[in-house]
Amino acid sequence: MISKQPSQIPPVARSPPSGHYDRPRRVDLTQPSPLARYPELPLSFKDHEHHYMLGWPASKDFLEQFFLRCAPGITKIYMPGSCRCSVGVRCLRHLSGCDDCSWAEALPVDAPIPQDTQSPNPISTLPILCIAHTGSARTLIRRVTEAQYDWFVQQFGKEPQWYKDALA
Repeated sequence: MISKQPSQIPPVARSPPSGHYDRPRRVDLTQPSPLARYPELPLSFKDHEHHYMLGWPASKDFLEQFFLRCAPGITKIYMPGSCRCSVGVRCLRHLSGCDDCSWAEALPVDAPIPQDTQSPNPISTLPILCIAHTGSARTLIRRVTEAQYDWFVQQFGKEPQWYKDALA
């Protein structure tokens, strides 16, 4: 068998893997960035016992799609949807550098506050990715940087807003 010399091997056209250019990039935490300015809390935030959370709607579909954008080689065959969803949250944490962000259940923006969160009639909730919570001084003091905030806005396509915590 005759082996070809490296110079004789024809070049192979390499195309980037599917979704390569659509992959989210990690926030550059080596560059100084001031703390982000959050939107004002709603005026009614002291009128009831429910806390407020700042974040973006993050459905299971969004989190699964985000995970698949981060790891385009992984398909449904390798991992069930619930795992892709939780790994999507981990990808958001890792790429943003924001360890305090969490996936939480919030009340829709105009929803009334339920009298009893333990009632047999379930309340309608909205899954969100939360970066700040009025029930936690830590997340209000340790704000994300402007670079992290802008990165989240780019991923979600809009500014965050305050939601009432579904659990109080």
